[in-house]
Amino acid sequence: MAFLTDAQLKTELAAVLKVPEVELATWWTIVITAANAAAQAEIKSALAKQGYPVADAQSWDRSAEFSRAIGLYWCLVNASVASQTQVNQQDLEKFNRRAELDTITIMIGDAVKSPTAGTGRVTRGKLLDDNDTIKADSKW
Repeated sequence: MAFLTDAQLKTELAAVLKVPEVELATWWTIVITAANAAAQAEIKSALAKQGYPVADAQSWDRSAEFSRAIGLYWCLVNASVASQTQVNQQDLEKFNRRAELDTITIMIGDAVKSPTAGTGRVTRGKLLDDNDTIKADSKW
């Protein structure tokens, strides 16, 4: 799968708002583009934090599903701020799937993909100089 394009997100937004796509005001184009970029960036960063390369995030089997949900979330958040439109918080939270990305296991082509990079843990290296060591009873 791949991330949604702006045009696809616009179609999804019209469906959620229950209006014909051609009736969306022109200012929605700016909101949709920003929301889609934010959704893709959040997905890439969350998966990178787990050790997945960007290429895996882009080819992940569920990338379209998550970019749709998070993109719609940001569309509705930004639209409610910009136009002072009230958005039902419960409905909004249905699209906020960002927290799931912190622990999700990804699959590519129906096969589980393991992270290829570490998550930033220090496993070895110098502390301050060649004489520094850590012992079990070291005090921090």
